[in-house]
Order: sequence, then C-alpha cells, then structure tokens
Amino acid sequence: MLSKVEYALKQHNMINDSETIAVGISGGADSVALFLMLCEYKKTVDFTIKALHVNHMIRKEAGEDEEFVKELCARYGVELKCVAVDVPSLAEREHLSTEEAGRIARYRELKAIGAHKIAVGHHRDDLAETVLLNLCRGTGLHGITGIPPVSDNIIRPLLYVTRAEIEEYLYSLNQPYQTDKTNFTEDYARNRIRLNTIPYLKKEINAGAVEHISNMAGDMLELEEYIGSEIEKLFGDICIVNEENQNIQIDRNRLSELNPYMARELLLKVLEKLTPGRKDISRVHINSILNLLQTQGEKQIALPYGLKAVASYDYIVVGSGKEADLYGTSYLERNKADNIVSTTGTAISISNSMEISLPTKMEEEVRLKL
Repeated sequence: MLSKVEYALKQHNMINDSETIAVGISGGADSVALFLMLCEYKKTVDFTIKALHVNHMIRKEAGEDEEFVKELCARYGVELKCVAVDVPSLAEREHLSTEEAGRIARYRELKAIGAHKIAVGHHRDDLAETVLLNLCRGTGLHGITGIPPVSDNIIRPLLYVTRAEIEEYLYSLNQPYQTDKTNFTEDYARNRIRLNTIPYLKKEINAGAVEHISNMAGDMLELEEYIGSEIEKLFGDICIVNEENQNIQIDRNRLSELNPYMARELLLKVLEKLTPGRKDISRVHINSILNLLQTQGEKQIALPYGLKAVASYDYIVVGSGKEADLYGTSYLERNKADNIVSTTGTAISISNSMEISLPTKMEEEVRLKL
C-alpha cells in the first residue's frame, strides 16, 4: 500500500517541499490512514501538515470522535483545528441533503485553513462507487471519469488503494479508528451502492470489479483531457467572447459541421464559461441549443442560470443579457445602419412594418434604398 500511495503522490506531483497541506480527519479508517501516510511521507519531503476535524452535530458519538482525533494528532505533533457545524440546519436552510451539506461544510472549513493544498481520503472503492452512481443517474464522459487524483488544489493520495488495503494497513500498525454507523444505513444512494451493488458485482460477476471499473475511469480521464484540449482549440477558432455584453457567439456553420459529440462538448464549454459550473447543465439543454441549427431565421430558448441562446443567420449567441444585447445591436439595426443586407436571393421583401425576411445563406450584397 505504501508504494501505491507514494506512486500517486509522485506521479501527480501532489506535494512539494515547503508546502502546507490541510487534511480532514473524521477519525474513520480512510482519514486516519491518509493522515498516517502523510506523516510517513514527511520523512522524504519537507512539508507541513495542518489537520481539521469537523463535528457535524448529527451523531451523539461525535464527541468521542473528536477526542480520538485530538489524541492522534497530539501523538504525531500535528496542529489540529476542531470546529462544530450544525449540518442538519445547513441542509434545511440550503435545501440540501444532509450528506451534501456535510461535504460543503468540510470543504469550506478546509479552505479556511489557507493551505497550499487539501488532502482528502477518497480511495479506489469510492471511485468505483462514483462511476456507478453517475452512470445510474445519467452522465457522459465526464461522469465516468469518476474522481480525479488531483482537482484544483485538492489531492487524493489514496485513490490507487482499496478500502480493504486501507484496513489491512491500519491492522498491521495496530492502529484503531472510529466507525460512523451512518455509513451502514441505506438512507443514501451511495451507501446502497457500497453495501449492496459493489459486493454483488464482486461476488457474482467478477472479484476484480472495483479494479476494472477504476482502471476504465482512469482511461476515460485521459481521453477527456485529450478531448478537452481539442475543444479549447475549437473554442478559439469558432467562438467569439463578448465581455461587454456577457455573451459568446458561435459560428453557426462551423458548429453544424462538427462531429455530434464534439459539438455537444463545445456547447458545454461555452456554458461552463458563462456559469458557475456544469452542475445544472444537462443533455436536454445542450440538445436544445443544437436544435436551433435546424431553425430558419431568429429564435431563442431559455437556459439555466438566466441564460438564453439565440439563433441568428450567422451565429448562435449564448448570454445573459437582454435579447438586443446578445447581438450588441439587433440584426435589422446593424444592417440598416450600414444600408446593406446580404442574401442568396435576387430579391427581398419589405413589409409595411419594415420587417425584412431573408434567406438563411448569404452570398451577395444587396444595397437597400430605405
């Protein structure tokens, strides 16, 4: 196990000399093993560990967990900060599950330490569970990458070891740990996968199911990184960012020529640049933008976070401003200002209300006498 953790630390350049690493310690097997591994790694790399324990104010045994963590950190001479967060109240106030509220609270407190990086105890079984959970809920390539070894300043040194290896390691050291009884309830979907689905797959399908799922997730992560680099190039080629009006223009013809998967990924990238993240962006939203390619003339649709996508003759524009702001000026106003309209036909029609109907493709210029 030690060699696998050291490989992860070096392979992904997780910890460097003179850095400060914040680590959350619940008292459970995963976090205790992570803490001990970091203490061991300090013998070869000069860095500082700062520990955090969060009392979620859910379990009556929480006080025992805190005392256990205090004793552990004192034994290794590591600075520890203990905080209590009323997670049930946070969940109710923010309309979150207790599980999600607890996760948010922990990361919030870990970030407050101000360390260079945050070490968390996700392991190989967690990775397999995440992949299965995402598949069942509906996902694309990103979801089946599971949990990355490094994301921003968050590192996961245990990601290449299994829960069984962690328990064997602690047993070999005669190191006790605390047990959270809520991990054995089936109140949460993740727990049901951990307690029922994974054991069934290992017993009835293949004993190496967790390893195979994790290996596939690693391959998908590499593929996603490659595709991501190609999408960045495409974004620079066919998208125009208008910071003043907070919108992004996408070349309609170039978008329609892309491979369907690459088109969806490009649109996802556009939405990610205009929103806090992809959490509320679904395949339905991406497909609704693609459907605009089939429309004639101008049409708009509503998207999450108050965004709109508007199809014009040359572009699909995604932004949060007023409809006119999505273009800077409206299509008619732009062309009236220049007294020029482009069209493939030999004639255009102007109604009494001065609305202009134009074919979609534009090849020659027709000067208007307005």
